[in-house]
Formats: sequence, structure tokens, C-alpha cells
Amino acid sequence: MHWVSWNVALGALDKGGLGIGSLRASNLALMYKWIWRIALNPNAKWATIIKLIHGPATGIADLSPRQKGKVGNGRIVPFWLDEWCGNGTLASRYPRLFHLEVNPACLVAERRWKLADDGVFSVSVSRVAIDDMLLPSSATATRWFEYVPRKTNIFLWRLAIDRLPTRLKLSQKGLDIEDIGCASCHHGIEDADHVFFRCPIAIDIWRRIYIWINMDRPIPLFLSWQELILWVDNLQDASEVKKKIMVIFATSVWTIWKLRNSIIFGPSPIRKCGLFDFICDMSFNWYCNRGRKSIYLNVWLLKPL
Repeated sequence: MHWVSWNVALGALDKGGLGIGSLRASNLALMYKWIWRIALNPNAKWATIIKLIHGPATGIADLSPRQKGKVGNGRIVPFWLDEWCGNGTLASRYPRLFHLEVNPACLVAERRWKLADDGVFSVSVSRVAIDDMLLPSSATATRWFEYVPRKTNIFLWRLAIDRLPTRLKLSQKGLDIEDIGCASCHHGIEDADHVFFRCPIAIDIWRRIYIWINMDRPIPLFLSWQELILWVDNLQDASEVKKKIMVIFATSVWTIWKLRNSIIFGPSPIRKCGLFDFICDMSFNWYCNRGRKSIYLNVWLLKPL
């Protein structure tokens, strides 16, 4: 069962994806690299051999730096369909690349090479630029927390875009679910907001977490993950304090989900009385090991912030 489009997951973090990157963009960037190198050294022996082997119709041929007319800022000259660079249009000289183009009528300004700061063609920078054109984009960037394991970050990403397999979501996907109520408390419909913020078990965990971290300001009762993230972002505390808070909050959400799964699938559910201790211990391990921080466990337990 697909929960998230693969193209969405391939997208950059600032575009709402997981920053994986597509093979198509990597392939195109590598092909552009060859064209770039041939343009810089058109008379080199290796360039001559490549052109003799592949010929001008393969997409790897001479890219002369000579221009016909003035391109200017490139906002009125078609990139593929006008003779603005060398002899003939780029569409006729590079048919394979033109076949992969998503916008055949694009302008020069929209397809200029993306260069690194040192002025050298960069495959990685070009790959990102191509992915930005080909892959879907979200207005909300993916939050990636450096002190949290990758699998937990992916879990939090799915939570943020409401793609976790809760009973309500499974029912909406067309599965025959006998009961869409919360498996932990048996009260209320099991959606993500209920599991993590409205379930009595979750509310009790958050209450104990708030007492433990003992901030000098009241912590609101969150109703969603988005509200929690917004509250942390608006804190005026130091960056390291906010990272500690996010480690603790991420561990809490991860633990609540593990409890839910153990109730439904596990042979023996996780003991509810030990959830808070588990969160304290796990958040300490994540912060120290993944964050490479040195702090004593007894200090963390007494005053984590």
C-alpha cells in the first residue's frame, strides 16, 4: 500500500521531500557534464573520439560557445527552439535531451547551467536544479532533526503530512476495518491527532514530560504536531535548548506510536507505567550519542534543559 508518492519522497527537504533525489536528474546532470567538458575542450583527443563514436545525433556533440545574436538575460529567447548557441537549434543537435524536456518551449533563462561558486560545472548542483523542475514541490519544508535517528525523522515526516497508517486512514484507503476507534484508550476515532495528543494515555505522558522539563513558562496543550513545531519555533531560548526540547518531544511521539503498535500487533503490550522512564532514557541516548554531547544521566533526569 502506497502512503506517499515516490516522487514526493525524492524531492529536496526544502521542497517537502526526503532529499533522496531522482536517478533521472542524476543521469541528465552527468550528460550535461559531458557536454560542458566538450564545450571547454572541443579539440581535445578524448572529445574528438567521443564525437566520432557517438556522432552529433546522440546528444553528446560539439557545444560551441559562439552565440548568434544577443541573448541578454535569456527571458525572450527559446532555449531549445532558437539558434542562439552554435549552428542549429539545441533541439536538433541534442534530440535525446530534448525528448526528456518537460517544457519544450522553455526560455534560456530557465535552463542556464547551474554553476558552483567557483564557476565550475557541478553535477550535484545541477541534479538538484533538475529535480526542482521535475519533482513536485510543497510549500512546507521537511523538518529534519539532527539528533534523531533517520527512521524516526521519516516517521515524523509522515506524521507532519498525515500519512501514518492509523485506523481512520486505513479505513479511508478502502480497507475493511472492524473498529476505527483508538486502540490505546478505546475512546474516539483513531486519527493521528487523537493518538498523539487527545488520547488520555498521550495526555498523561505529555503532562509528565512538561513537569520533567520544567520550563519557566506554561506549555500549551497541543492538538497537533504542527502546533507543537510552531510553538518550538517561536521560543526565544537558545538553539541548543530548542534541540533538547525537540529530542524529548520526538522521543515522546515515537514512544506513543510504539505503544499503539504493541497493543495492536505485539504479543505483549508495552507497560504503560514504564513509558515515561523509556522516554527519559531514549531521549538521553539520542542526545548524547547522535548529538555527541557529554552529560551525566542523573543531570539529564533532574534538569534536561
